[in-house]
Amino acid sequence: MKFAFVFLFISAQLTLASEEMGAYRDPTMSFEFYQNQMTQIMTQSRDEDNVLSTARLYTPESVPETTRWGSIKLLNARFQKVRDERLLIWKNHPDFIRRITWLYPKDGCFARAAVANAFFYHQDKVPVPGKAFVFGSLKVKTPFNKNGIATWWFHVAPIVQVAGVKYILDPSIESSRPLTLHEWLLRMGNPSQFKLAICGSGAFAPSDSCHYKTDGIEARGYAAEAKYLPLEWNNLISLGRSPTNDLGVKPPWLQPSSL
Repeated sequence: MKFAFVFLFISAQLTLASEEMGAYRDPTMSFEFYQNQMTQIMTQSRDEDNVLSTARLYTPESVPETTRWGSIKLLNARFQKVRDERLLIWKNHPDFIRRITWLYPKDGCFARAAVANAFFYHQDKVPVPGKAFVFGSLKVKTPFNKNGIATWWFHVAPIVQVAGVKYILDPSIESSRPLTLHEWLLRMGNPSQFKLAICGSGAFAPSDSCHYKTDGIEARGYAAEAKYLPLEWNNLISLGRSPTNDLGVKPPWLQPSSL
């Protein structure tokens, strides 16, 4: 059974309060507002070693170890595969196989990171990346949001290390290559003002255990990604773009003039 078919059988009704809250931050609101909202949610439930409480102010010398990959060549090849592979069956158009929703930066990073890790496990059979969670009043420039920026109170993406250097695999921010951890943080603002947690491969939302590792089977990731497939499609239409091109055989990274 191909990996694409796995997605078809996951119920899109699986949701959690933390997922419904999402990563989006109203640009008029501070990180602290969302942090307080999430803290209230977590008092009703979750792990004491949750991602949010584990996060600490970022300093380059205090970043913990994470999944090791063997070479920059492998890193770049795997980045391109997870960026380019069309692997998700979309119920609205089951004949139009979709990529991970890299072109919907407004929200859904937790779903993208989960499905990317599942891809690495199921398709490539490689050591599954960890997850890098960053918290703060985050803002990143993007051509794929109407006002030219995306604003988040947290963001998450797969992280690996090669020869001791930490790299982030996040085509929603940079589609041409992996970014070093510090580059990734710089894209969102001043890294010294951010809190960072380097967590296990299975940490999905800020309320989850930071230490949870997964074998790549994350039902919540597939279910959450189902929500963002139509949002990505409709967002591209609202931007005057062609979703059949951007999400099909002519993605923006093959259209240099469109970025």
